[in-house]
Amino acid sequence: MRIKRESGGSLILHFGGDEAVFFRSFAAEMRAQVEHPDFTRRAVRRLFPRCCEDEKTDGELRSLLFDEQRKQKLERIDAFAAALAKIPAAGGDVKLSPQEIEHWLALLTDLRFIYADAAGIDSDDANAEINPEPTRELFIYEYLTGLQQMLLGLGFGYNEDPAWRDAT
Repeated sequence: MRIKRESGGSLILHFGGDEAVFFRSFAAEMRAQVEHPDFTRRAVRRLFPRCCEDEKTDGELRSLLFDEQRKQKLERIDAFAAALAKIPAAGGDVKLSPQEIEHWLALLTDLRFIYADAAGIDSDDANAEINPEPTRELFIYEYLTGLQQMLLGLGFGYNEDPAWRDAT
């Protein structure tokens, strides 16, 4: 994938055909996690975090906020999937407005929760030791982390260079 910043803060993401298929699978996976959350999984608990430590208060707040949280996540998934659906089989571009960049960043955070859990990363500490065994899940987690950093940098002007950047 390559990313280019345009004037006005929009980004153009260029996907190869295989990359588009790969990213479409993320949308389907996220939808399953959000529509049918399994709160025994750490990743799902991170997708829908506790509001407070008190069980009773947390339950009350969750009952008030959960449907709205899920709705927002599903809307982001739908927008992500719709953008990817426009990419031809051979590959193509997706243009993201500043607001769409924010939605993609939030979705990437959620995806990173899922893949961190699957890779056995159970710490929020960036310096924590990670299982050194390379796995598909760890690779995807690291790829999503790099992509998120690039979107942050280019999407919010931390890197003003208009040249194409490789996200891989």
